Amino acid sequence: MQVHAVPAPARRTRNRPSRQLRIVLAEDDYEMRRLVSEALRREGHDVIEAKNGSELLERVETELRHHAGLNAVITDVCMPGFSGLQALDWLQRVRSLHVPLIVITAFGDRRVREQVRRLGADLLEKPFDLDELRARIRKIPLACG
Repeated sequence: MQVHAVPAPARRTRNRPSRQLRIVLAEDDYEMRRLVSEALRREGHDVIEAKNGSELLERVETELRHHAGLNAVITDVCMPGFSGLQALDWLQRVRSLHVPLIVITAFGDRRVREQVRRLGADLLEKPFDLDELRARIRKIPLACG
């Protein structure tokens, strides 16, 4: 079953944020990844995409090595290879990654909620409104990373 974000009503003008965040987005569903990344880019953010948990690890490692300013990670839970939760757990334990985390899932059962809470992440359940994601992104301090 495919679950997609609920697009916000089209607006002709949107206030640009006075800041740009660098965000790694991991989502295995191409359409969902495209929808979310385009929405964040329209807000002025720099989005680095990954299509599975392994790519999430690679993208974050690259960001930590070559860029000074990863501000957030957004990941789906269920993806091929490493799940988003496994990847985030590894990044926190092994790489001591401490940036805001947003976990998106269509399967927010008790076990997933507990893992998300343990990781200190924010949970966003599919289907979600893109305005809700934007609101959560706006709460992220620029100094993260």
